[in-house]
Amino acid sequence: MKRDVFGGALAVVVLDRATKLWAAQALKAGSMEIIPGVLAFTYAENTGMAFSLFAGHPRLLAFFSLALLACVLAAMRSVLPHTKLCAALKGALLGGGIGNAIDRLVYGCVIDFIEPRMVKFAIFNVADIAVTLSALALAVLSCTGHTGEKRVGTQRNERT
Repeated sequence: MKRDVFGGALAVVVLDRATKLWAAQALKAGSMEIIPGVLAFTYAENTGMAFSLFAGHPRLLAFFSLALLACVLAAMRSVLPHTKLCAALKGALLGGGIGNAIDRLVYGCVIDFIEPRMVKFAIFNVADIAVTLSALALAVLSCTGHTGEKRVGTQRNERT
């Protein structure tokens, strides 16, 4: 399972880095409308965390986010089952956290470029998507007790 977690994390980091490097090159001149009025790619630098909170402290935020991520993953180890689904979700969470931490440490900001235009929300990136969706899915799995795998031949032995 550790290989699944680290493989998933590596995949997210590589995709995140590739898309951010592309955005830094392709979008500096301006936005690229993908679906008019719905989605655009717009280059932005976020020196804080979500919604630019704590702007101006990138190294502190990188350290804090990686420490928090380590604590969350350690806590999940005892709460969630060791399934391929949980491993993949933990990998996505880890990879997203690492992707944004790399930006903070290297550039002093996080590169964002995905801008939903149907609502004025925020501009985000692949790492943000990975963190948000995997954290949500892991929370649902931990609250519902679902493992993400079918149980075969499980019977309850009830006594009256």
